[in-house]
Amino acid sequence: MRNNVIKKKFPIVFGVRNKDEAVLKQSTSGGFFTAVSDLFLENGDSVCGVVFSEDYEAIHVLTNEKKARDKMRGAKYVQSSLGNIFEGIERLLADNKKVLFIGTPCQVVGLKNYICQKKINEINLFTIDIICHGVPSPAVFREHIRFIEQKYGKIINYSFRDKEVGWRGQNVTIKTNQGRVPQKIAKSYSNLYFNSLIIRPSCHKCQFSTLKRKGDITIGDFWRINEENSKFNDNKGVSEVLINSEKGLALFEMCKEKLEHFKVSSQSYIQPNMLCPTEKHFATEWFWHRYLLEGFTRYRSIWCKLKLKTVISKIRRKLCKVMGFEKVGN
Repeated sequence: MRNNVIKKKFPIVFGVRNKDEAVLKQSTSGGFFTAVSDLFLENGDSVCGVVFSEDYEAIHVLTNEKKARDKMRGAKYVQSSLGNIFEGIERLLADNKKVLFIGTPCQVVGLKNYICQKKINEINLFTIDIICHGVPSPAVFREHIRFIEQKYGKIINYSFRDKEVGWRGQNVTIKTNQGRVPQKIAKSYSNLYFNSLIIRPSCHKCQFSTLKRKGDITIGDFWRINEENSKFNDNKGVSEVLINSEKGLALFEMCKEKLEHFKVSSQSYIQPNMLCPTEKHFATEWFWHRYLLEGFTRYRSIWCKLKLKTVISKIRRKLCKVMGFEKVGN
């Protein structure tokens, strides 16, 4: 007898937004993580994601409580410490408990390899990988935090992507016990990150920057939303959600009632880091040389010199193109 089961073609891609306005406002993009993680917490199961410690170290934690889960909301552009989290997940899976893990693609692969080596059944492990630009240096972030607290007081809130003025843009908000940190200073670390100056060397050769994702689900900001569905382009935030497996599809089906969603029919969801790793900035070596000499306290001086070098480099490249040369040194 012929098998008439038709296999689904993955990924299946959706544009997604949480129907709860409060959740949407507290989320970096569309609030999908809250909706899907609720499935686990409301059933007494566990969620594993990244939070900031009291000292603003990014760490992975396991929880079955919504209050702790809520601290996982929001982008954290710094390498997280996994500690002994894989062992904790192993124990839960061995006890037949369900676990949802969210992390970078390499962390998802690391967890799956660990569970496989321990010969634990993966049936109750569900994974979400994020569309990753690359992992920045925790040492630079620590020095950034130290600099802020020495000059502006104890940090009480740090948001890489505050929605106070909307979803789009680099809206870094840092509040201390003495008030709000000036935007130019607040953005100092993220400026370095988004200009690819403090990304780990291995990230520039990342084997997971591909459309063949490793998690059951992949999530990220739907930056090209206007090309797909202009109705959602209102600066409140929208997530692109890639369903990569039957397990991922099952999760989506169970939480979609909490979501405004639509199926993506074009390639508008494809981002650069889904095709290739982040390129190394031409001035990376120069930056690290200056940084190690001067430290974060001289950030503004280093940043101004870097911007000047960038402008000069762009001019040289344009001149070279006009003159018919293909390459020019920096």
